[in-house]
Amino acid sequence: MRRIAPVLAIAALAIASLSACAPAETGKDVSCNPYRSGAASSTVTASGKVGSEPKIDFPTPLRAKSAQVSALVRGDGAQVGQGDVVQFKTTISLARTGQKLQAVGYDANGDAFWWTKQKDALAKSLLCQTVGSRIALTATAKQIFGEGALAQQGIADSATLVLVTDIVKRFPGKADGVNQLQTPGLPAIVTAPDGQPGIVLPGDPAPKEKTTAVVKAGGGKTVRKGEKVLVQYSVFQWGDTATAGQSTWENNSPSLVPAGDDSSTYPFSPQLVGKKLGTQLIQVVPADATGAANAAPQIIVIDLLGVVS
Repeated sequence: MRRIAPVLAIAALAIASLSACAPAETGKDVSCNPYRSGAASSTVTASGKVGSEPKIDFPTPLRAKSAQVSALVRGDGAQVGQGDVVQFKTTISLARTGQKLQAVGYDANGDAFWWTKQKDALAKSLLCQTVGSRIALTATAKQIFGEGALAQQGIADSATLVLVTDIVKRFPGKADGVNQLQTPGLPAIVTAPDGQPGIVLPGDPAPKEKTTAVVKAGGGKTVRKGEKVLVQYSVFQWGDTATAGQSTWENNSPSLVPAGDDSSTYPFSPQLVGKKLGTQLIQVVPADATGAANAAPQIIVIDLLGVVS
């Protein structure tokens, strides 16, 4: 879920096509979405099949005093909930002139991902929508991307943008498997309500070999070698205490990891093969296997969210 500025594309996904229709209220349960269709968003039309780059039209100059969302196509797939990760494609236009600023996800670079845990207008616009939907969001650059995010492109925070977004797929934002008995000698995991893990070290020293154990056993699809797995993960250093390091939870950016890859980028990649989606893993990597000078053993907690085709 890299920010759209400068680029958001991550992996391609083929989806079923739907035909465009008139704007309408969004989602199966519109009461949970903070935005409604308004005078600005309801004027946006987008022709073409969902999943392909649309031809967008709206009267210019278009201005929206508050964020608005209208449904251009209502999909019949699963509904997006708070904390889900959404796979999507989007086209961004400048509302004042109609100029297309960026189209994301329609080429070989693939779709984008956004986490609805975030508080920006894009995340909020995705809530309660259904997979297969196409929505039009009108909001300011600041509301969508944050203060000063598009200043280098010459776009003011107050400028109204139009985003036409196709919702490709939704994934749970955290592992939802069944808790397993703790493996002796490995750290215990405690999780926040949103799924972010913390570590409680055991009294034993760190294992001398790379060790992986299942913390939560998922019940979803079994991961095959070579598949791209959407994961959340956190890295801790094993010392007198567990020191937090890199974390997708902190970066608001779940990662796509090729299952079975033996590269050192993701040391847990080989252990993803054969696991079921919804699983949470813990892995301890000895200091001499990290490749870094004066390194401490690493503890990695991994949540398997989904497979991206």
